[in-house]
Amino acid sequence: MNVLYIRQKIKIYIMKRQFLEQIILEWEDYIPEKIIKREYNITEPKINRCVSLVGPRRVGKSYIMFQKIKELIPNNILYLNFDHPFLTGCSLKDLMDLLKIYYEIYPERKGKTNYFFLDEIQEIENWEKFVRYLLDTKNKVFVTGSSSKLLSKEIATLLRGRTIQYFIFPLSFKEYLKFIGFENFNNQ
Repeated sequence: MNVLYIRQKIKIYIMKRQFLEQIILEWEDYIPEKIIKREYNITEPKINRCVSLVGPRRVGKSYIMFQKIKELIPNNILYLNFDHPFLTGCSLKDLMDLLKIYYEIYPERKGKTNYFFLDEIQEIENWEKFVRYLLDTKNKVFVTGSSSKLLSKEIATLLRGRTIQYFIFPLSFKEYLKFIGFENFNNQ
């Protein structure tokens, strides 16, 4: 093989690894400091199931996911947003590489329960295989998605019935008032 070709492949591998490490180490930067609690109570399933937050775009699925992350800190958490430019075009192999790097960075977390929050998961082809793998290895998984695939019953089929769905809707009038700072309207 050509030495230049091998060097180029190594350089690409190192750059990809650095991007993945950066995403793993900086996930907390994406979580807003202040979260106004929405009227959804997303509970952790007692059985090994993925929690799916589904609904149209811009209704607050990611925000509710952030709310759940805040509740779970300081557990072993990883948040991944598949709208992130570094994750565009990600494959199932890339997800497995990312998981391997995650356990290399945090070896004490391997074999323990980890919470994986996968935002806009429908962007990844064969994502359901990754989610099933995470569930099979005793991890907790939360996903969001807004494509027609995730709005339909297909998600249950893709995960072979191993999901609990929460349908997320736009702010209720009560939530809207809370978000604009008019919380005590019942007391007036």
